[in-house]
Amino acid sequence: MRARLPLLFALAALLVLAAMVSWGTSGIPTKPPSSSDVDLTNELYTPGPVTMITDPPPGGSDIIDALLTLVLVLVLVAFVLVAISGLRLLRNRRRERSRVGVYGPSGEAGWLSEVTKDAVSAMDRHVGGPPSDAVIAAWVHLETEAAASGTEREPHQTPSEFTEAVLTEHHADENALRDLKSVYQRARFGQADRVTADDVAVARAALERIALEAK
Repeated sequence: MRARLPLLFALAALLVLAAMVSWGTSGIPTKPPSSSDVDLTNELYTPGPVTMITDPPPGGSDIIDALLTLVLVLVLVAFVLVAISGLRLLRNRRRERSRVGVYGPSGEAGWLSEVTKDAVSAMDRHVGGPPSDAVIAAWVHLETEAAASGTEREPHQTPSEFTEAVLTEHHADENALRDLKSVYQRARFGQADRVTADDVAVARAALERIALEAK
């Protein structure tokens, strides 16, 4: 109900503005009858009383202009309040999606278990190739899922920091996550040819431990 108050306020202000405009004077000019409009040949014509037309009192138009300006200001304020309410509602919905996760009612544990299992599958698709490629593929999958979770990335966060923060928020095993990140950083930023099959096994074990403890 609170979110609808600014909208109702804006509609009321528009109605007031429309009513004030309708109260204006008619645009059809009027003038008193002249002698040319009277049939002078009619001997029975008797001039009637003359009505004096006076100008409206000074200052009336200034008051109307001031009221119109006030109404316009109120309308603008109302629209700003409606926009702010809409942004707050959108932000709250994003936060709710980030708490639930991309897999819906299954919640944090379901989301974490799914993405880590998929990361293991991404690693398996690189079996037979360079071990560093398998480790990198697993972490990149985690980065992609973290970005799609609905959690907003802070400007100062790197993709790796953001991914680690999202997984930690979903209660990933900290030791397993630390092992996985360490192997990934050596594969991505170190000497890739020095990443061995043992490193792939460490990364796989870390992912499986995270998925197991997430259930």
